[in-house]
Amino acid sequence: MIDFRKVCKNSVCFALSQIRVQNYRILHKKPKFSFYFYPLSITKRCIDMSKKLLIVRHAHAEDYAKTGKDFDRPLTPKGENAALEMANTLPTDLLKPDLIVSSPALRARRTAEIFAQALAYPAEQIAWTEGIYEANLYTLVSIINRFEEKNNTVFIFGHNPAFTYLADYLGDTPIDGLPKAGMVLIDFGDMAWASVGQASGKTQWTRSPKKIF
Repeated sequence: MIDFRKVCKNSVCFALSQIRVQNYRILHKKPKFSFYFYPLSITKRCIDMSKKLLIVRHAHAEDYAKTGKDFDRPLTPKGENAALEMANTLPTDLLKPDLIVSSPALRARRTAEIFAQALAYPAEQIAWTEGIYEANLYTLVSIINRFEEKNNTVFIFGHNPAFTYLADYLGDTPIDGLPKAGMVLIDFGDMAWASVGQASGKTQWTRSPKKIF
């Protein structure tokens, strides 16, 4: 039996599924419990099993790395702050990652680590995926199609221009470019990750540092 008090915690449904205690204020009389049952349409909304993808572009990075390699470019102090501010805008009671996937390039890696720390996601569980770095659109879709079904909410960190193309390709609303540290949330309902493709999701919202600072 599902304990909806645990499943629906921090939601409106939690209030609906609570056990009502009737205290008659009679000395030594134990409280009387009464259980309420609600239609499946209500309880189903409590258990959100839909597939969600948060697409996050890396924050602002230095123009050059000491090694001379693009792969090693670090975030600027401004980029570090922007990544943290963006992570802190997320409603963690409604949008918590089951999996974080990231390009291993330093600027994307550091952005993912900042989000993970802000969301209490273990950094050692981040999936560093080399294919994201310098990926084209179809490589990214292929990576998404291989996500395990147990992961309902996935955050993916990487680079433009592919990430802007990805958001436009998967969602139902074109975005006006994905800025540094920008985010796009796409909902695929009960679709399997293997079936995700062109216009298969609904664009829920976009966020950028410019709208916060």
